[in-house]
Amino acid sequence: MLICPARPKSKKSSPASFAVKFIRMVYEEMLPAHYGDENLGLFDNGSLRKLSNLAREDITSGPRIYNEFTTAAFRAAHSRIPKFIKTADDRYNVFNEGHFEDNFFDPHVIHQKGTGDLCRGAYLMENLKISSSFGDSVRNHLLKIKKGQHGMDLFAINIARGRDHGIPGYYKYFEKLQTDPKCKPLYQKWIKSGGLSTTTKKIDKLYEKENGQALYESRDDIDLYVGILLETHLDGADIGPTGACIQMRQFKILKDQEYWFYGKKGFWNAAMKKELIDQFDLATVLCLTDKTMKEVQKEPFIYENDWKATGSTEKCASKRQNLKIIFEKAYRKESPATPFWARKISPCESITCFNNGNCIENEINQQPKCNCIEPHFGEQCEEHPCNEYICEKGGSCSVNKDTQTAE
Repeated sequence: MLICPARPKSKKSSPASFAVKFIRMVYEEMLPAHYGDENLGLFDNGSLRKLSNLAREDITSGPRIYNEFTTAAFRAAHSRIPKFIKTADDRYNVFNEGHFEDNFFDPHVIHQKGTGDLCRGAYLMENLKISSSFGDSVRNHLLKIKKGQHGMDLFAINIARGRDHGIPGYYKYFEKLQTDPKCKPLYQKWIKSGGLSTTTKKIDKLYEKENGQALYESRDDIDLYVGILLETHLDGADIGPTGACIQMRQFKILKDQEYWFYGKKGFWNAAMKKELIDQFDLATVLCLTDKTMKEVQKEPFIYENDWKATGSTEKCASKRQNLKIIFEKAYRKESPATPFWARKISPCESITCFNNGNCIENEINQQPKCNCIEPHFGEQCEEHPCNEYICEKGGSCSVNKDTQTAE
Protein backbone atom coordinates (compact mmCIF):
# COMPACT_ATOMS: atom_id res chain seq x y z
CA MET A 1 0.00 0.00 0.00
CA LEU A 2 1.39 3.36 -1.02
CA ILE A 3 0.77 6.24 1.37
CA CYS A 4 0.72 9.57 -0.44
CA PRO A 5 0.99 12.38 2.15
CA ALA A 6 -0.75 15.70 1.84
CA ARG A 7 0.19 18.77 3.81
CA PRO A 8 -2.55 21.44 4.07
CA LYS A 9 -1.28 24.98 3.72
CA SER A 10 -1.59 26.30 7.24
CA LYS A 11 0.76 28.08 9.59
CA LYS A 12 -1.05 26.48 12.51
CA SER A 13 0.19 22.94 11.86
CA SER A 14 3.66 21.92 13.00
CA PRO A 15 5.83 19.06 11.70
CA ALA A 16 5.14 17.24 14.98
CA SER A 17 1.39 17.32 14.32
CA PHE A 18 1.90 15.68 10.94
CA ALA A 19 4.00 12.96 12.54
CA VAL A 20 1.18 12.32 15.02
CA LYS A 21 -1.34 11.98 12.18
CA PHE A 22 0.65 9.30 10.45
CA ILE A 23 1.42 7.45 13.69
CA ARG A 24 -2.32 7.34 14.32
CA MET A 25 -2.88 5.83 10.85
CA VAL A 26 -0.35 3.09 11.62
CA TYR A 27 -1.87 2.06 14.97
CA GLU A 28 -5.55 2.54 14.22
CA GLU A 29 -5.76 1.56 10.54
CA MET A 30 -2.69 -0.26 9.25
CA LEU A 31 -2.20 -2.69 12.14
CA PRO A 32 -5.86 -3.86 12.22
CA ALA A 33 -5.73 -4.35 8.43
CA HIS A 34 -2.40 -6.20 8.57
CA TYR A 35 -3.04 -8.52 11.53
CA GLY A 36 -6.81 -8.73 11.67
CA ASP A 37 -8.91 -7.68 14.63
CA GLU A 38 -8.98 -11.14 16.22
CA ASN A 39 -5.19 -11.50 16.19
CA LEU A 40 -4.75 -8.03 17.67
CA GLY A 41 -7.00 -9.13 20.50
CA LEU A 42 -4.98 -12.29 21.11
CA PHE A 43 -1.63 -10.52 21.40
CA ASP A 44 -0.90 -9.38 24.95
CA ASN A 45 -4.62 -9.27 25.88
CA GLY A 46 -5.34 -6.74 23.15
CA SER A 47 -2.86 -4.10 24.36
CA LEU A 48 -2.24 -2.82 20.81
CA ARG A 49 -5.93 -2.01 20.48
CA LYS A 50 -5.66 0.53 23.30
CA LEU A 51 -3.99 3.89 22.83
CA SER A 52 -1.71 3.48 25.83
CA ASN A 53 -1.74 1.81 29.22
CA LEU A 54 1.01 4.02 30.63
CA ALA A 55 1.18 7.67 31.58
CA ARG A 56 4.31 9.65 30.83
CA GLU A 57 5.60 9.28 34.38
CA ASP A 58 5.38 5.47 34.05
CA ILE A 59 7.94 5.26 31.23
CA THR A 60 10.92 3.18 32.35
CA SER A 61 13.26 2.37 29.46
CA GLY A 62 12.26 4.66 26.63
CA PRO A 63 11.58 3.45 23.07
CA ARG A 64 14.04 1.10 21.41
CA ILE A 65 14.22 -0.84 18.16
CA TYR A 66 14.71 -4.59 18.17
CA ASN A 67 17.43 -5.88 15.85
CA GLU A 68 15.29 -8.77 14.63
CA PHE A 69 12.60 -6.28 13.68
CA THR A 70 14.77 -3.98 11.54
CA THR A 71 16.74 -6.74 9.83
CA ALA A 72 14.03 -9.33 9.23
CA ALA A 73 10.40 -8.90 10.33
CA PHE A 74 10.11 -5.28 9.19
CA ARG A 75 11.25 -6.25 5.69
CA ALA A 76 8.82 -9.11 5.15
CA ALA A 77 6.60 -6.78 3.09
CA HIS A 78 9.34 -6.46 0.44
CA SER A 79 7.88 -9.61 -1.11
CA ARG A 80 4.65 -7.67 -1.76
CA ILE A 81 6.22 -5.13 -4.11
CA PRO A 82 4.30 -5.46 -7.41
CA LYS A 83 5.62 -6.03 -10.90
CA PHE A 84 3.75 -3.13 -12.48
CA ILE A 85 2.90 0.48 -11.67
CA LYS A 86 -0.72 1.46 -12.13
CA THR A 87 -2.54 4.79 -12.05
CA ALA A 88 -6.25 5.66 -11.99
CA ASP A 89 -7.99 8.86 -13.08
CA ASP A 90 -10.70 10.63 -11.08
CA ARG A 91 -13.31 8.21 -12.48
CA TYR A 92 -11.15 5.26 -11.37
CA ASN A 93 -10.26 4.11 -14.84
CA VAL A 94 -7.05 2.11 -14.28
CA PHE A 95 -4.01 2.41 -16.55
CA ASN A 96 -0.89 0.25 -16.62
CA GLU A 97 2.19 2.50 -16.57
CA GLY A 98 4.76 -0.20 -17.24
CA HIS A 99 7.11 -2.34 -15.23
CA PHE A 100 8.11 -1.23 -11.75
CA GLU A 101 11.73 -2.05 -12.57
CA ASP A 102 11.82 0.61 -15.29
CA ASN A 103 10.76 3.40 -12.96
CA PHE A 104 13.34 3.38 -10.15
CA PHE A 105 15.14 6.41 -11.60
CA ASP A 106 12.39 7.74 -13.86
CA PRO A 107 9.79 10.02 -12.19
CA HIS A 108 7.83 10.69 -15.39
CA VAL A 109 4.68 8.93 -14.09
CA ILE A 110 4.23 11.28 -11.13
CA HIS A 111 5.07 14.31 -13.28
CA GLN A 112 2.62 13.37 -16.03
CA LYS A 113 -0.21 11.86 -14.00
CA GLY A 114 0.19 13.55 -10.61
CA THR A 115 -0.02 12.24 -7.05
CA GLY A 116 -3.80 11.74 -7.20
CA ASP A 117 -3.67 9.29 -10.11
CA LEU A 118 -0.71 7.46 -8.56
CA CYS A 119 -2.40 7.12 -5.16
CA ARG A 120 -5.66 5.89 -6.66
CA GLY A 121 -3.81 3.31 -8.74
CA ALA A 122 -1.84 2.13 -5.73
CA TYR A 123 -4.79 1.36 -3.47
CA LEU A 124 -6.84 -0.19 -6.29
CA MET A 125 -4.08 -2.72 -6.93
CA GLU A 126 -3.93 -6.02 -5.09
CA ASN A 127 -0.39 -6.51 -3.80
CA LEU A 128 1.50 -9.79 -3.82
CA LYS A 129 1.26 -11.87 -0.64
CA ILE A 130 4.07 -12.08 1.90
CA SER A 131 5.97 -15.20 0.85
CA SER A 132 9.35 -16.37 -0.41
CA SER A 133 8.25 -15.59 -3.99
CA PHE A 134 9.55 -12.12 -4.78
CA GLY A 135 8.37 -10.10 -7.76
CA ASP A 136 10.95 -9.92 -10.54
CA SER A 137 11.06 -6.12 -10.19
CA VAL A 138 13.07 -6.47 -6.97
CA ARG A 139 14.28 -10.08 -7.26
CA ASN A 140 16.58 -9.40 -10.23
CA HIS A 141 16.06 -5.75 -11.17
CA LEU A 142 16.27 -3.69 -7.96
CA LEU A 143 17.51 -0.14 -8.73
CA LYS A 144 18.07 -1.08 -12.38
CA ILE A 145 18.60 1.83 -14.77
CA LYS A 146 15.92 1.98 -17.43
CA LYS A 147 18.04 0.62 -20.28
CA GLY A 148 20.04 -1.76 -18.11
CA GLN A 149 19.81 -5.53 -18.29
CA HIS A 150 19.70 -6.32 -14.58
CA GLY A 151 19.86 -4.81 -11.11
CA MET A 152 20.33 -6.06 -7.57
CA ASP A 153 18.55 -8.83 -5.67
CA LEU A 154 16.57 -7.52 -2.68
CA PHE A 155 15.88 -11.03 -1.36
CA ALA A 156 19.61 -11.81 -1.20
CA ILE A 157 20.36 -8.41 0.36
CA ASN A 158 17.84 -9.02 3.15
CA ILE A 159 19.32 -12.43 3.95
CA ALA A 160 22.83 -10.96 4.01
CA ARG A 161 21.67 -8.12 6.27
CA GLY A 162 20.48 -10.56 8.92
CA ARG A 163 23.73 -12.48 8.82
CA ASP A 164 25.79 -9.28 9.01
CA HIS A 165 23.90 -8.35 12.19
CA GLY A 166 24.44 -11.78 13.73
CA ILE A 167 20.73 -12.55 13.93
CA PRO A 168 20.07 -16.12 15.23
CA GLY A 169 18.26 -18.59 12.99
CA TYR A 170 14.52 -18.86 12.52
CA TYR A 171 14.02 -21.80 14.90
CA LYS A 172 15.76 -20.00 17.76
CA TYR A 173 13.06 -17.31 17.61
CA PHE A 174 10.29 -19.82 16.94
CA GLU A 175 11.09 -21.83 20.07
CA LYS A 176 11.51 -18.70 22.21
CA LEU A 177 8.47 -16.73 21.06
CA GLN A 178 5.90 -19.51 21.12
CA THR A 179 6.29 -19.61 24.91
CA ASP A 180 6.27 -15.80 25.26
CA PRO A 181 3.14 -14.82 27.26
CA LYS A 182 2.30 -12.02 24.82
CA CYS A 183 2.53 -14.22 21.72
CA LYS A 184 1.55 -17.66 22.99
CA PRO A 185 -2.18 -17.28 22.08
CA LEU A 186 -1.19 -16.48 18.48
CA TYR A 187 0.86 -19.67 18.19
CA GLN A 188 -1.86 -21.76 19.83
CA LYS A 189 -4.44 -20.55 17.32
CA TRP A 190 -1.99 -21.08 14.43
CA ILE A 191 -1.06 -24.64 15.45
CA LYS A 192 -4.70 -25.56 15.97
CA SER A 193 -5.60 -24.38 12.46
CA GLY A 194 -2.83 -26.49 10.86
CA GLY A 195 -0.33 -23.69 10.32
CA LEU A 196 2.55 -25.56 11.96
CA SER A 197 2.21 -28.68 9.83
CA THR A 198 2.05 -26.80 6.52
CA THR A 199 4.97 -24.56 7.49
CA THR A 200 7.11 -27.53 8.57
CA LYS A 201 6.63 -29.19 5.18
CA LYS A 202 7.81 -26.04 3.38
CA ILE A 203 10.80 -25.48 5.66
CA ASP A 204 11.92 -29.14 5.61
CA LYS A 205 12.48 -28.85 1.86
CA LEU A 206 15.19 -26.24 2.46
CA TYR A 207 17.60 -28.76 3.98
CA GLU A 208 16.52 -31.84 2.05
CA LYS A 209 19.23 -32.81 -0.40
CA GLU A 210 18.30 -32.78 -4.06
CA ASN A 211 20.94 -34.00 -6.52
CA GLY A 212 23.35 -34.15 -3.60
CA GLN A 213 22.80 -30.50 -2.58
CA ALA A 214 20.60 -28.62 -0.14
CA LEU A 215 19.99 -24.91 0.53
CA TYR A 216 20.77 -25.37 4.24
CA GLU A 217 22.72 -28.08 6.04
CA SER A 218 20.20 -28.26 8.90
CA ARG A 219 17.06 -26.53 10.07
CA ASP A 220 19.05 -24.60 12.68
CA ASP A 221 20.83 -22.77 9.84
CA ILE A 222 17.65 -21.38 8.30
CA ASP A 223 17.70 -17.58 8.34
CA LEU A 224 15.06 -15.76 10.37
CA TYR A 225 14.02 -13.75 7.33
CA VAL A 226 13.48 -16.87 5.21
CA GLY A 227 11.51 -18.60 7.97
CA ILE A 228 9.20 -15.60 8.40
CA LEU A 229 8.45 -15.57 4.67
CA LEU A 230 7.71 -19.32 4.59
CA GLU A 231 5.37 -19.38 7.59
CA THR A 232 1.73 -20.08 6.84
CA HIS A 233 -0.21 -16.93 7.63
CA LEU A 234 -2.38 -16.55 10.70
CA ASP A 235 -6.07 -16.69 9.81
CA GLY A 236 -7.11 -13.13 9.02
CA ALA A 237 -3.54 -11.80 8.87
CA ASP A 238 -0.95 -11.12 6.18
CA ILE A 239 1.88 -12.85 8.05
CA GLY A 240 2.68 -15.88 10.21
CA PRO A 241 3.00 -15.91 14.03
CA THR A 242 6.79 -15.41 14.32
CA GLY A 243 6.86 -12.38 12.06
CA ALA A 244 3.68 -11.04 13.66
CA CYS A 245 5.03 -11.51 17.19
CA ILE A 246 8.28 -9.67 16.45
CA GLN A 247 6.41 -6.83 14.77
CA MET A 248 3.74 -6.54 17.48
CA ARG A 249 6.32 -6.50 20.27
CA GLN A 250 8.08 -3.67 18.45
CA PHE A 251 4.92 -1.63 17.96
CA LYS A 252 3.99 -2.18 21.60
CA ILE A 253 7.27 -0.89 23.05
CA LEU A 254 7.21 2.14 20.76
CA LYS A 255 3.69 2.90 21.94
CA ASP A 256 4.26 2.32 25.65
CA GLN A 257 7.74 3.79 26.06
CA GLU A 258 7.58 6.79 23.71
CA TYR A 259 7.10 10.00 25.71
CA TRP A 260 5.47 11.79 22.75
CA PHE A 261 3.12 9.00 21.68
CA TYR A 262 -0.19 10.66 20.86
CA GLY A 263 -2.24 8.39 23.16
CA LYS A 264 -0.34 9.24 26.34
CA LYS A 265 -2.23 10.89 29.17
CA GLY A 266 -1.47 14.59 29.20
CA PHE A 267 -0.37 14.71 25.56
CA TRP A 268 -3.33 16.83 24.43
CA ASN A 269 -3.96 20.28 25.85
CA ALA A 270 -7.38 20.48 24.17
CA ALA A 271 -9.93 17.79 23.41
CA MET A 272 -10.69 19.33 20.02
CA LYS A 273 -7.11 18.87 18.86
CA LYS A 274 -7.40 15.15 19.59
CA GLU A 275 -10.67 15.10 17.64
CA LEU A 276 -8.90 16.82 14.75
CA ILE A 277 -6.18 14.17 14.65
CA ASP A 278 -8.84 11.43 14.72
CA GLN A 279 -10.21 12.81 11.45
CA PHE A 280 -6.93 12.15 9.66
CA ASP A 281 -7.47 8.63 8.44
CA LEU A 282 -5.87 7.44 5.21
CA ALA A 283 -9.07 8.12 3.26
CA THR A 284 -8.92 11.78 4.36
CA VAL A 285 -5.24 12.05 3.38
CA LEU A 286 -6.08 10.69 -0.06
CA CYS A 287 -8.83 13.29 -0.39
CA LEU A 288 -6.40 16.06 0.55
CA THR A 289 -3.72 14.81 -1.81
CA ASP A 290 -5.46 15.91 -4.98
CA LYS A 291 -8.38 18.25 -5.67
CA THR A 292 -9.63 15.84 -8.36
CA MET A 293 -10.28 13.16 -5.72
CA LYS A 294 -14.09 12.90 -5.48
CA GLU A 295 -14.59 9.68 -3.53
CA VAL A 296 -12.39 7.13 -1.81
CA GLN A 297 -12.60 3.69 -0.31
CA LYS A 298 -13.41 3.87 3.42
CA GLU A 299 -10.55 1.52 4.34
CA PRO A 300 -7.82 1.93 1.69
CA PHE A 301 -5.44 -0.41 3.58
CA ILE A 302 -7.80 -3.31 2.79
CA TYR A 303 -8.02 -4.41 -0.83
CA GLU A 304 -11.55 -4.85 -2.16
CA ASN A 305 -12.05 -6.11 -5.68
CA ASP A 306 -15.21 -4.06 -6.25
CA TRP A 307 -15.38 -1.57 -3.40
CA LYS A 308 -17.64 0.85 -5.30
CA ALA A 309 -20.25 -1.85 -5.83
CA THR A 310 -20.24 -2.75 -2.14
CA GLY A 311 -20.86 0.86 -1.15
CA SER A 312 -17.73 1.14 0.99
CA THR A 313 -16.96 4.64 -0.26
CA GLU A 314 -16.84 8.14 1.18
CA LYS A 315 -17.30 11.48 -0.53
CA CYS A 316 -14.19 13.65 -0.39
CA ALA A 317 -16.22 16.86 -0.28
CA SER A 318 -17.84 15.92 3.03
CA LYS A 319 -14.53 14.73 4.53
CA ARG A 320 -12.82 18.01 3.61
CA GLN A 321 -15.68 20.02 5.08
CA ASN A 322 -15.76 18.02 8.33
CA LEU A 323 -12.03 18.52 8.68
CA LYS A 324 -12.39 22.25 8.08
CA ILE A 325 -15.06 22.62 10.79
CA ILE A 326 -13.09 20.67 13.39
CA PHE A 327 -9.88 22.52 12.50
CA GLU A 328 -11.60 25.85 13.07
CA LYS A 329 -12.95 24.65 16.40
CA ALA A 330 -9.59 23.31 17.55
CA TYR A 331 -7.72 26.53 16.79
CA ARG A 332 -10.50 29.09 17.16
CA LYS A 333 -9.43 32.39 18.69
CA GLU A 334 -12.50 33.35 20.64
CA SER A 335 -13.08 34.67 24.09
CA PRO A 336 -12.83 31.98 26.81
CA ALA A 337 -16.29 33.10 27.88
CA THR A 338 -17.67 31.84 24.57
CA PRO A 339 -16.50 28.24 24.06
CA PHE A 340 -16.90 26.69 20.64
CA TRP A 341 -19.63 24.34 21.84
CA ALA A 342 -21.78 27.34 22.85
CA ARG A 343 -21.52 28.92 19.41
CA LYS A 344 -24.48 28.42 17.06
CA ILE A 345 -23.33 26.58 13.95
CA SER A 346 -25.21 27.03 10.69
CA PRO A 347 -26.32 23.83 8.93
CA CYS A 348 -24.51 25.10 5.83
CA GLU A 349 -21.17 24.65 7.60
CA SER A 350 -21.54 20.91 7.08
CA ILE A 351 -21.64 21.04 3.28
CA THR A 352 -19.47 22.44 0.49
CA CYS A 353 -21.07 23.71 -2.71
CA PHE A 354 -18.73 23.56 -5.70
CA ASN A 355 -18.61 25.54 -8.96
CA ASN A 356 -19.85 28.79 -7.36
CA GLY A 357 -22.98 27.18 -5.97
CA ASN A 358 -24.35 28.57 -2.71
CA CYS A 359 -25.89 26.82 0.27
CA ILE A 360 -29.43 27.53 1.43
CA GLU A 361 -31.33 26.16 4.42
CA ASN A 362 -34.64 24.38 4.07
CA GLU A 363 -37.17 26.51 6.00
CA ILE A 364 -39.08 23.44 7.17
CA ASN A 365 -36.40 21.01 8.38
CA GLN A 366 -33.36 23.35 8.42
CA GLN A 367 -31.39 20.92 6.25
CA PRO A 368 -28.67 22.42 4.01
CA LYS A 369 -29.03 22.29 0.24
CA CYS A 370 -26.80 23.50 -2.59
CA ASN A 371 -28.31 26.00 -5.03
CA CYS A 372 -26.36 25.23 -8.22
CA ILE A 373 -25.56 27.50 -11.12
CA GLU A 374 -26.50 25.91 -14.43
CA PRO A 375 -25.34 23.71 -16.05
CA HIS A 376 -23.87 22.25 -12.84
CA PHE A 377 -26.01 19.94 -10.76
CA GLY A 378 -25.76 17.31 -8.01
CA GLU A 379 -25.94 17.33 -4.22
CA GLN A 380 -22.88 19.59 -4.05
CA CYS A 381 -22.97 21.03 -7.59
CA GLU A 382 -20.09 18.71 -8.45
CA GLU A 383 -21.66 17.26 -11.58
CA HIS A 384 -21.66 18.67 -15.13
CA PRO A 385 -23.49 17.34 -18.23
CA CYS A 386 -20.16 16.93 -20.04
CA ASN A 387 -18.63 14.75 -17.30
CA GLU A 388 -19.93 11.52 -18.84
CA TYR A 389 -19.90 12.73 -22.47
CA ILE A 390 -17.03 11.57 -24.67
CA CYS A 391 -16.20 13.55 -27.82
CA GLU A 392 -14.28 11.77 -30.56
CA LYS A 393 -11.81 13.02 -33.17
CA GLY A 394 -10.67 15.96 -31.09
CA GLY A 395 -14.15 17.43 -30.57
CA SER A 396 -15.15 19.36 -27.44
CA CYS A 397 -18.31 19.11 -25.37
CA SER A 398 -20.76 22.00 -25.02
CA VAL A 399 -24.07 22.37 -23.15
CA ASN A 400 -27.36 23.21 -24.88
CA LYS A 401 -28.70 26.30 -23.08
CA ASP A 402 -32.31 25.30 -23.61
CA THR A 403 -32.17 21.63 -22.59
CA GLN A 404 -29.07 21.75 -20.36
CA THR A 405 -27.78 18.59 -22.03
CA ALA A 406 -24.34 17.83 -23.46
CA GLU A 407 -23.77 17.79 -27.17
